[in-house]
Amino acid sequence: MHRHVGGMIKLIEGLHMQRHVILLVGVLAAAGLTGCTTPLTDPLNPTERDTSGQFDGNWEGKAWLTKTPQVTPTSLNDRAISNCAPFTDDLKLSVIKGWADGSFKANEPVTFRVPVDSEGRFYASVPVQGSLGVSRHLPIYDYQKRVIISGILDPKTSMAHGSIRTAPMNDKAGCEGDFAMAKDGTITGYPDLPPYSGDSAMSPY
Repeated sequence: MHRHVGGMIKLIEGLHMQRHVILLVGVLAAAGLTGCTTPLTDPLNPTERDTSGQFDGNWEGKAWLTKTPQVTPTSLNDRAISNCAPFTDDLKLSVIKGWADGSFKANEPVTFRVPVDSEGRFYASVPVQGSLGVSRHLPIYDYQKRVIISGILDPKTSMAHGSIRTAPMNDKAGCEGDFAMAKDGTITGYPDLPPYSGDSAMSPY
């Protein structure tokens, strides 16, 4: 079965109860895959989590960043040039009754626990390690490096997609990449890049 959605083609094959997903990456378009569902830009309130069990299961895939440098806003209408090391690395979620226990990176993974709402949306802001160079001319006051992961789980296709942003402070700066996951399956076709290092630098635009 071929799916042509927002520049992405997915070929899904069933084999001995395991779903093998070949992902040929074009453009990850959230609107094209999920109708009117809009990804989260802030953490979800735990009271909004979905308890129906429709998203329960193990979701596994890859997150990657290929485009660098990127120009992004910081604050007060300022903009910065972010240079981030390109990467491809593991991303996993185990969902039970609206709680997603996730991990990012194969080597020394960072973990997080976040709620999933009735539309399959989740948002995680995870502190990470890595070298960071920030120009003193930028109005940035929180130098804790973070990975921002925002995505949507689709129980109908057993696919998940979204964005991953490497940022020194919040989701308004840094470099943005993509991720894709399959429920109880595997994904191929992602970029062949080194694992996530966290190395980045920011300077005024």
